[in-house]
Amino acid sequence: MKPIDQMNGAEKAAALLVALGPEVASEIMKFLDEESVNKLAAEIAKIDVLSPEEKEELIGQFLLELRKARGVAFGGQNVAKEIL
Repeated sequence: MKPIDQMNGAEKAAALLVALGPEVASEIMKFLDEESVNKLAAEIAKIDVLSPEEKEELIGQFLLELRKARGVAFGGQNVAKEIL
């Protein structure tokens, strides 16, 4: 797996889903459209293994982003492009 700071949004999202495990990941994927699911599934398939350190870093970064996003949340096409 490439370093987390060199991953694009889809790669990070896929790695986070792997880090969270199949049960949690499948629950999250239920809320996504087919195109997003396919894109994430393709990225997940590229991941061989995540070390405990990589899992910790991914989840830690995700939690930091959640803390930053405590205010109003905006969506739209630009946000969708940033996410994927």
